[in-house]
Amino acid sequence: MPRRIPGTEDIEFKEKFIEQYSKLTDFEKFKEYSLSFLRRSIRVNTLKISVKDLVKRLEDKWELTPIPWCKEGFWINHKEGRRDIGNTKEHALGYIYVQSAASMIPPIVLDPKPGEIVLDMCSSPGSKSTQIAQYMDNKGLLVCNDVSAKRLAPLTLNL
Repeated sequence: MPRRIPGTEDIEFKEKFIEQYSKLTDFEKFKEYSLSFLRRSIRVNTLKISVKDLVKRLEDKWELTPIPWCKEGFWINHKEGRRDIGNTKEHALGYIYVQSAASMIPPIVLDPKPGEIVLDMCSSPGSKSTQIAQYMDNKGLLVCNDVSAKRLAPLTLNL
């Protein structure tokens, strides 16, 4: 059962929205998941550390559940309930990237190889771009762009 986001108890969906989506799916289940937290997930940056070594570093304090479609992806839970994986030494060192499990799928499907040329038109904040660079072993040309110049700052920091 997904954990509901606080403050969403009074949210009402528009009638037309309900009419449209209730034809496509189990609308009650759709609402349940729409108003719930996503499972927190990370991707190991294998350019800097092996999956095995990263797991060893985190397993004392974090529960790591492999994401079936991404060999370097994990859903994570802190054994004492903390949610601040982004404040760990491993994150600061670039060993992990906090990334939704769903956003790990496009680079896997793209299957970029070292030496290729890749254009990422919706790059910011950089989760998919850094995953593409990782799969290319930092060899080749990866052009990262975004429609909003404002969004290029976080992209630049992450790259």
